Amino acid sequence: MSAPPRFAAPGLVALLRQGLRDLPRRPLFPLWALALVGNAFLLSRGQWILRSVDTSVGAGVAQVNGEFQLAFAFALMTFLLLGFPFALAAGTPLLRDRELRVEPLLHTTPLGPRSYVWGRFLSVYAGVVGLLLVHTLALMLWNHVLPDAGRPAQYGPLDLGKLLRPTLIFLLPAATLIAGGAVFLAALTRRTLVVFLLPTAAFLFFMQFFWSWFPEHHGPATVSLLQHLDPSGFRWLKQNWLIVDRGIDFYNREAIRYDPAFVLSRLAHAGLGLLLVAAAAAHVRRTLRAPDRVGWLGRLGRRIARRRRPRSASADDARAADRSSDASARPAMRVVRPGWLAVAGSTARVALSDLLRRPSLYLLMPVVAFFTLQTLQVETGLYGTAEIPSAGAAALRTLVPVQLWAALLLLVHVVRLREADTVHRLRDIVRASPASASARLVGQLLAALALAALLHVAAFVACALFLTATPGTALEIGPFLLIWIALGAPTILLWITAIMALFAVTGRRATATYGLALALLFATGWAFFTDHLNWVGNWALIGAPLWSDFQALPIDREALWLNRLLALALALMLGAYAAARDGARALDPARADGTMIGRWTRPRRMLVAA
Repeated sequence: MSAPPRFAAPGLVALLRQGLRDLPRRPLFPLWALALVGNAFLLSRGQWILRSVDTSVGAGVAQVNGEFQLAFAFALMTFLLLGFPFALAAGTPLLRDRELRVEPLLHTTPLGPRSYVWGRFLSVYAGVVGLLLVHTLALMLWNHVLPDAGRPAQYGPLDLGKLLRPTLIFLLPAATLIAGGAVFLAALTRRTLVVFLLPTAAFLFFMQFFWSWFPEHHGPATVSLLQHLDPSGFRWLKQNWLIVDRGIDFYNREAIRYDPAFVLSRLAHAGLGLLLVAAAAAHVRRTLRAPDRVGWLGRLGRRIARRRRPRSASADDARAADRSSDASARPAMRVVRPGWLAVAGSTARVALSDLLRRPSLYLLMPVVAFFTLQTLQVETGLYGTAEIPSAGAAALRTLVPVQLWAALLLLVHVVRLREADTVHRLRDIVRASPASASARLVGQLLAALALAALLHVAAFVACALFLTATPGTALEIGPFLLIWIALGAPTILLWITAIMALFAVTGRRATATYGLALALLFATGWAFFTDHLNWVGNWALIGAPLWSDFQALPIDREALWLNRLLALALALMLGAYAAARDGARALDPARADGTMIGRWTRPRRMLVAA
């Protein structure tokens, strides 16, 4: 059979058209479009406002459509709001095609591997550009057609240049780099987890370290290098234009003067993204020619697997032959329904062993420990005195960051556990099994809790090292048990069951589950920063508990425990819903609504239960 052509323009155009037609049917893009329209509304109402410290008499109001205001927001949006959708939209088509065994069919079509990869990338990239255009149009709508009538001074005249330049210079190069990196990782590793880790690691790295790290001892060359290495452009914007306040009038009227070196760095980031797509296409072409070709990691894994094989294979074969020879003498085979606890325990054991083989866990544990140490750095308090945290203060300060890490890791792994039977083509066998659906769900829940516990152990080791190395502090276990387990465990439990319920609601679609779960995280963060989060809805306990060395949780203790009881009740309801939907799918669809499971999975009954 002749090798497929390297590049086929007609096939590329056909694949691009097909990809563009499929975009509206993917749940990620409609949800993403709604999120961008909502983000444009927040921008128009000053939620992303750049606050000047100009206190001179007669200082005006900061205009939300100034170029500095938009560039400030767009630079932060690259990894805070857009990184996850960029990576998921660009990386999942290759992964989905591999699950559907599409790649071997390329040998029978005039479409070459390079045309295939570029077609998939360009279709998604066209959708990304279209969504950025939707965001731009939404900004024009909220700023100039439907503005806030109570604050007309915060809107300047319409200037397309001030609106388009930040989009092209800040958003588009970062989008190209993230999308290209996601395609490259999807083609190289063929794992959804690694694609998801790209925006996760970038988000945490830039948010907790790179955007707030400005050492004074660096020379001008190092400062300029770090500015141009930032894919978002935020470091260049902040150090050149925002650290030294220039007044409201300057930021409202003036345009940003982009130096040639910065523009070249933006082009370099976009070019690097395209080079990663080309490398992904070359890798797909090589693997199609030699599908059994693996790298050094694959060879090492095969060698370890061969060493783990039992040496007494002949004895096992003999015992199997004896069992087959005695099969006729045994009584008729009968089906024994396994016990609920046995199913839950075996499911938890198998799921945990699968999770422990994932390299992401061992990658994230030292990363979590490192950022925990960064969170615990000594801060300056009143009159310049150093604040030395106690064990309780350290546990409280690291509660939300550690839970954020755990939430992002659990989002990927819980979805993988729930879709494992479908990916491995075991769905029909699972449906025919007499094992209880609720027992399987509880087993997966226990495995996910064990995974979250391992991340908390890594964070606790970092806290212990910090407290033992800091003079005047002592390591105490009680505060960590109270804050991380008594207060934090219901949050983790609620998050896991929420992912399972979302996976059931979306019809077992991983991408839609990722989008809805991330939307829940962003909505919670937005509600907290805009003071729309009360003690009932603060399911993650962001900024809610207070700690005192004289008394643990001195304020609103009753409200805290009621909030935790509410989280446990919601987790129980969501877990029951996910188990019921899973059990209903195992029944005959024609009879599912007539059973107790079918009746209680109806939306109205679930609202009554809630």
